[in-house]
Amino acid sequence: MAWEKRGNRLVYYSARRVGRRVVKQYLGSGPLAHAVAQLDQVSKLERQAAREADRKWNDEEARLEAAGRELDACISRLLVEAGLHRPKRGRWRRRRAGGPPRTRPGG
Repeated sequence: MAWEKRGNRLVYYSARRVGRRVVKQYLGSGPLAHAVAQLDQVSKLERQAAREADRKWNDEEARLEAAGRELDACISRLLVEAGLHRPKRGRWRRRRAGGPPRTRPGG
């Protein structure tokens, strides 16, 4: 997908991957070559726009995930301050009155 100088004129070659090899197809320098070059340029711009949209999506997703983790940590701190605790795989509960919180054996 490039104009190449051959002698004293420009000719257009279209490169395609076939298996592991890159194969060039000669398209010349006429109207067909110009039309294919324009189509190739449009598809290149579309691929760039899609990559940019994906990058923006991933950045936004990462930002929202970080905000969610921060919100979760804040809520957990508030619940602990309110006197609740959370067993390993359980729900938030009020602590029993009558003593310091127990620690688990081995943990």
